[in-house]
Amino acid sequence: MEINTAFIQHLLDTKTEESTTLDYKRDFKMDKDFIPDITSLANTNGGLLIYGIDEERIGGKKTGKPGEIIGISFEKTLDELTMQIQQTLYSNTSPSFADLQIHLVDYYDKKILVIQIPKFYGGTIMSDGRVFKRRLKSKYMVTDANELQ
Repeated sequence: MEINTAFIQHLLDTKTEESTTLDYKRDFKMDKDFIPDITSLANTNGGLLIYGIDEERIGGKKTGKPGEIIGISFEKTLDELTMQIQQTLYSNTSPSFADLQIHLVDYYDKKILVIQIPKFYGGTIMSDGRVFKRRLKSKYMVTDANELQ
């Protein structure tokens, strides 16, 4: 799959909902949820984190469908941002994990950041001593040892 403007347009046109392999994020922040968001995808089936697209809301409740295109802004080059993300992941995951692809898509006058995360086949990736996976449209912390197999 090629990550480009046509791909983003397709997601919008078809109102593709969040799933175990797709998560929309309004803003790009490397906050406390950043690493668990990535590891939850890697520990499940892999997938895409898409920053700069807000979720549609009905009655104030998120629907999981793409809504307003917000775009993101950052002052680094794509190479600098990629290096920062990979270094953050590598030093905050066990086993160390930084195998992802980062795309910056020009969507008309907005920038959309897409992080493409492969499924991790070497067991499970821990973040801060915890394991995260995805179920339906969101991540969850694994508390049942049977899920780690």
